[in-house]
Amino acid sequence: MTDSITATATELFYTPEVQPNLALQLGRLITRWGWPEAIAEDIIAGLLSTHTSLLYPITADIAIGTRLKHLRMIAKLRLGDPSEFRKLVRVITRMEKLCQWRNQIIHGLWYKGDIEGDTALVMETRPTKDAEIRPIGQYFNELWILYLVNETARCTSALWRFGKTYNLILPPLESSP
Repeated sequence: MTDSITATATELFYTPEVQPNLALQLGRLITRWGWPEAIAEDIIAGLLSTHTSLLYPITADIAIGTRLKHLRMIAKLRLGDPSEFRKLVRVITRMEKLCQWRNQIIHGLWYKGDIEGDTALVMETRPTKDAEIRPIGQYFNELWILYLVNETARCTSALWRFGKTYNLILPPLESSP
């Protein structure tokens, strides 16, 4: 016989089975997310006139949201043409919003509850200004995550095109024999 504390914990922390198509889109989101992060760092390195091999060790433990803020600040200082800056800011703004959604999906607490079909409730907690914890729930389904996957691909392409157009993405360093 299970005591009530164990039963409650089991019910509370149960991770639902995720529908195969939803799992596929989650996998795509997870595996594709590294590309826009890397390209953003490549652009930061280009704006600083340094190589990514010198920048990556410094930024490795900095959250992507913070790196995007850094990219925005450095671009404002280094890009001469305001229209160039506005182009980049549009992509950064899209990526910042994607980052919020991606973090909630990846780091949230998945809960099935009484929801039907391929929709899952993902919970997270945020402290309020009064230091109280309030739960926040968001419903996700396959179509929404597919949208995030596709928008991640669009942001990746836009960042890449921007970096290449303005020669901010450098070729890899040649290794010595």
